[in-house]
Amino acid sequence: AAGICSTKGPRHGPDPRKLFVGNIGPEATDEDLYATLYALDGVTEVSIHRNKSKRGDFAFVWFASPEQAEAQMKTRKTRNPECAGTKLHLEWTLKERNQERKQQTICNLPPDTTAEELRKSLGAEVEVELSEGGSAQITASEKQLSKAEALIREGRA
Repeated sequence: AAGICSTKGPRHGPDPRKLFVGNIGPEATDEDLYATLYALDGVTEVSIHRNKSKRGDFAFVWFASPEQAEAQMKTRKTRNPECAGTKLHLEWTLKERNQERKQQTICNLPPDTTAEELRKSLGAEVEVELSEGGSAQITASEKQLSKAEALIREGRA
């Protein structure tokens, strides 16, 4: 039967250096945004997305280190940048904003188990990486990992 082999963590999600930038006013040009966002301490990359739907324009920024992204998030209420007369909103890109994630290894999986099956039973937000020999590395929040452990104990994952 499948079981939990090991747990590692905590760790942030896919890229702890990346932040989402919203509330971009329609009058803000790309040049305005680049100037404003690159002025933030530690920003190394900016990606602007112009969206014609109701959701509006948005951007992503990457910092040189997770610590610089964290520092920006801690001061965002008082230091959120302003661009073309609109205060920008910076948020974590993760669905579970700034929630630490852990890694867990599941062993003794049936040989025909797929990552898709694991994601379906454990939740779409769970990252799954299958390894040879019937094991899988999953990365998720502590709450999701607890749910995964219960499903595995019950033989439903």
